[in-house]
Amino acid sequence: MASNNIGDFSAQDVARCNICESGDVKLYCNLCSSKLCEQCSSKHILSDPHKRHKVIAFINKNVDPRPTGPNKYLKKRPIGGAEQEADSLSAALQEKLDLLSKEAEKIRYQTIPEMLRLEEILETQITEVHEAYKARITDIVSQSQMLCDVINQLDEEYKTKLEQMRERDLRVLEGQKMKFGSLISEAKQQLEQYDTSDIHKKETFQFPLLAFPQPVQWTAPAFVPIQPDMEFVRPLFGTLTESKVQAHPEGPRPPTSTSSRESGFTMRRYRPNICKCENPRVTKSAITGEKKCVKCKNYIK
Repeated sequence: MASNNIGDFSAQDVARCNICESGDVKLYCNLCSSKLCEQCSSKHILSDPHKRHKVIAFINKNVDPRPTGPNKYLKKRPIGGAEQEADSLSAALQEKLDLLSKEAEKIRYQTIPEMLRLEEILETQITEVHEAYKARITDIVSQSQMLCDVINQLDEEYKTKLEQMRERDLRVLEGQKMKFGSLISEAKQQLEQYDTSDIHKKETFQFPLLAFPQPVQWTAPAFVPIQPDMEFVRPLFGTLTESKVQAHPEGPRPPTSTSSRESGFTMRRYRPNICKCENPRVTKSAITGEKKCVKCKNYIK
């Protein structure tokens, strides 16, 4: 029959962790009947979200936690240094495991669902960003097309106006040309009459007065082009405002610790103080095998 006294165990009875198979077993899961070391305890608790593991100190695995009655309580016996240290370590480990279980439940049922909800919101925002940028590109293409349409309208307007001015100027010049032709024909007829007249008629011949035409004045149309650049066209093209996105950066994570606000207990990462005495008085723990100095109460390498 198993006993809680450490001296009752032999070298062949050393228990091994069911996960890593090491011989440093200090914990026991009543639900799964699994022997665990400290390093594998957290992994075992978080392995199955549907189970509520009850992890206790390995030396208490055969102790019934439910009292059967006041008459069956065992008498308390004086606790030695090794057993007192084991009980203290067992209580601290049990409290740490309870806090880890609470933290695992919080992560499983609060933190992860909240992160999934925020992830869905972020996916919706990403879709909205894609749609918004597609819409802005469509607006820019539409604006460019509108400017092209206006330029084409101006092009047609100027061409039409030039054609009208050309027809008007040619009409005026052709009319002036016809006047010159008429005057030339009239002058030739008068000369022909003069040449065919006899001497007596020539003595009395008189040339009629010819209207001398005015010189033609014409000024060519002018078109003053401009040299458009980005700054000239930008006010006509529209305004593009800068987008804004604000992501909350992940701050520094707290140190590895598990604390309970209700009890005020904190289990931090194990960093032992090393003894610096010149002649330390050494005592060795029967549970952990660690060496400690009696003078300064610090550990010895």
